[in-house]
Amino acid sequence: MKTVIQPVAVGEGKFEPIRWVRYLEDAMCFEIEFDSGAIGQLDRARLLKANRQEDLSQEVSSIWLDAETRSGFWVRFSDGTIAEASWELVLEEPREQGADA
Repeated sequence: MKTVIQPVAVGEGKFEPIRWVRYLEDAMCFEIEFDSGAIGQLDRARLLKANRQEDLSQEVSSIWLDAETRSGFWVRFSDGTIAEASWELVLEEPREQGADA
């Protein structure tokens, strides 16, 4: 049985190498498996927002891991734009608007 990771507050996540990533088109999210076997999900809209991109109409063309550190991955879309996701984006909740730093 797969363990689905629940994101924690910003700054509380612990690094874990990423084993693989795949895009689930029906759910419009990325499924990320870590070395522990735990699974995280990253919403496509959140990835694009984090990379200051807004066009949700582009299809995912390819995905590749940072082979050296396995600390993140990149996504290339059909229009040639590239978005980056680090392990923190998967394991940590985004900070709420107006929250004290």
